[in-house]
Amino acid sequence: MGGRTDFPAFYREEEGFTVSTTIDKYIHLTLSEAKGVLLEQESAEHVDSVAQLKNRLVKHILSSYGIENNIGIHVKSDTPTGTGLGSSSSLTVALIKALQRKKYESALSPSALAEKACDIEINELGANTGKQDQYAAAFGGMNAFSFLSTGEVKVSPIRSNHTSSLEMATQIFYTGISRDGSKILEVERKSSDVSKNSLRKMRDLAKLFYQEINTGGDLKTMGQILDEGWNLKKGVNTLISNSSIEDSYQKALAAGAYGGKLLGAGGGGYLLFIFPREKQENLQTALTHLQPLPIKFTTEGAKIQSGD
Repeated sequence: MGGRTDFPAFYREEEGFTVSTTIDKYIHLTLSEAKGVLLEQESAEHVDSVAQLKNRLVKHILSSYGIENNIGIHVKSDTPTGTGLGSSSSLTVALIKALQRKKYESALSPSALAEKACDIEINELGANTGKQDQYAAAFGGMNAFSFLSTGEVKVSPIRSNHTSSLEMATQIFYTGISRDGSKILEVERKSSDVSKNSLRKMRDLAKLFYQEINTGGDLKTMGQILDEGWNLKKGVNTLISNSSIEDSYQKALAAGAYGGKLLGAGGGGYLLFIFPREKQENLQTALTHLQPLPIKFTTEGAKIQSGD
């Protein structure tokens, strides 16, 4: 919750605040020796040197570590890209962590790792994005992030007894639509003054959600907070929702969902709902046209597997 208040355009003027959790869906990245530079993702690039790579992000990160060739990077994602689960920034964090180990045999702190990823994406490459996903990937777990005008990020881990009940009540469904979130966010950047008041309200709702999960942990209240936030988010940009997404959302509410939201920038990706356990079969029936994604909350951020 609170996404978009983690963007520099917002937090440089007033505090941003988000709440998020990591889940058991991962970006798997492996480094190897290779002739030239081999990058294997959904599509592959095999070139003589880093300078010839088309992938600007990977090209920039490799160059920042002084790597010119003789490297293979193999990337596999548990979920489709462009679906609002933070896979792009997770890749940035994972590649930095792997190269830091490869070149210096050392590890950055989670804060330093997240900040380096943010600096590369936002400051050096000019991406129209925020800082929440990078920090979530680096730290792992359920956290509240405060984004201060100085650029500092305050991380508050959530270790409430209520997280397990929230996990059991949370269901995610894939709309079948992947999208380029940057295009949606670019529209908002050009009309930031119009949406500023909505962003303040979204930030304040994130604080209410944080307070609720740390105190009462009432699922209905948290669902209603999500619902209010979703209605605000839709008003920020007409590209965020569409008739298909709205139809699915309303069917979920009619089936008993307390509330929910579309994850990420909008326009597609995954719908998340908080649902009473006794009515979860109703939700599955109501949304048979969507693909459920079973999830568990996780507690760890980016890590290097032993033996790699």
